Amino acid sequence: MNQRRRSAFLAMFFGYASLVTALARNILFVPIYLHSIPLVEYGAWLATGGALATIIINDFGLSGVVTQKMSAAFGAGDMQALGSLTGSALSIGVLLALGLTTLSLLAAPWIPGLDVLTPSQHRIVFDCFLIAVAANALGIMGATAGSVLRSLQRVVLVGSIVLAADVAFIAVTLLALFNGAGLYAIAVGLLVRSGVVAVTAFVAVLVTCAGMQHVTVRVQSHAVRGLVGGSGQLFLSSVAMKLQSQGNVFFVGTLLGPASAAIYSLTVRAHETVLMLIGQINAALVPSVTHLFGSGNLTRFRTVLQRVLISIALVTAFAMTMTVVLNEEFLRLWIGDHAFAGQGVSILMAVALFVSSLGFVAYDALLAQGQFGFVSRVFIVVSVLQMLLLTMLPYAGLWLAPLLVLGSAAVWGCLFWIRVWRSIDLKRSEILVLSSELTRIAVVSAVAAAAFVALYPETKSWLGLLTEAMACALVVTGGYFAVSSNTRALVREELGMTISALRAN
Repeated sequence: MNQRRRSAFLAMFFGYASLVTALARNILFVPIYLHSIPLVEYGAWLATGGALATIIINDFGLSGVVTQKMSAAFGAGDMQALGSLTGSALSIGVLLALGLTTLSLLAAPWIPGLDVLTPSQHRIVFDCFLIAVAANALGIMGATAGSVLRSLQRVVLVGSIVLAADVAFIAVTLLALFNGAGLYAIAVGLLVRSGVVAVTAFVAVLVTCAGMQHVTVRVQSHAVRGLVGGSGQLFLSSVAMKLQSQGNVFFVGTLLGPASAAIYSLTVRAHETVLMLIGQINAALVPSVTHLFGSGNLTRFRTVLQRVLISIALVTAFAMTMTVVLNEEFLRLWIGDHAFAGQGVSILMAVALFVSSLGFVAYDALLAQGQFGFVSRVFIVVSVLQMLLLTMLPYAGLWLAPLLVLGSAAVWGCLFWIRVWRSIDLKRSEILVLSSELTRIAVVSAVAAAAFVALYPETKSWLGLLTEAMACALVVTGGYFAVSSNTRALVREELGMTISALRAN
């Protein structure tokens, strides 16, 4: 148990470290990019070469399926399956990278948007597109090998590899920019990053497996079929999830105009950023939870799942309460009064993402059990319905978009939890306790948010916003602890067990 907890915590740590470097690459370094790269070239790279390469090259859900199947096999102690899954996964990753690279090269002459560039600019962006294709192909192989390492509970190893690759990207890109390489600096930096991950992770997998008894890395047809089939289902799920999360802005822009799309996007950006940060917790937990399920200890799996649900609910409710309270004033200070779509939209989105976070715990539990087909079917049906209902935006108004997110999350979340309830035999008494705790969390959050929005004086400076944030955080945290002894006990026990697990290693 200590090893799984330690792996989950360290996976979270390295996930956030990687997120920080990604923010640095994509936000903080942009002024440096624009100082050394002509705006038209950088814009063409973002709109054509870089974007198209990223869209074409992806692993179609392979990493997720590898993580589930290998974690389950490792938890069950099935070393024979572990060896065949490792060899098959690496082989599929290489073939997928080669196949998609070929398709990208065939599509390269028809990259849109380059006709407005001068001949020299056209050549630079086109060259960088080809480099990005190679980088993303290596990225697929590196992601596959990284998933194998995570499944083997080698979280520190794979986290260190990714962090080292991020540092290499930053160093190479900045050095090349300062030496006049222009747009090539970014493309080469991506290639170096992907190459470091791919080569190092592949070697690490082979060395790790060589040191494990009864694990022989080989390719077997039944393992290949299982991985490919599961990848297709998980890929459809990821497409459906992206439609649910990103379709709103598209429909708002198409049906209500670009100004409404910009206002809506800015209003919900804080909510989505918070959910992305919380998603790192879920991503870190999946290998460990799957390893636990594979061990056959269903009682422990059920207990852990309940604790994870309450923990995620606390974190998400706290974050969404803070977002509702601060969002309007933050946007006013950051951009201006015109950027906020209203508290109705903000509150609906906060509730929707709180419900989504609860549903994603069930989603993770189903992935741990390998129920890719059911998850895929539910997401596809709900996403299609959401897209159809979004056509009512001109008649209902902007508030319909977050309301549909809430409705969709409630539907797929309920279906997922019903499936989990049946698969792990949750007791009625356990369900009542969970419902009671979730209700307390929701009530404290709603009361605190309403009180601060209605009663707290209007903030007119960043210092005032920080003061309001600190006051809100203290009130909400105190409220959670005051209304629930279970919450107090959970926080105390989780912190104690995590510290103990880290000290033990």
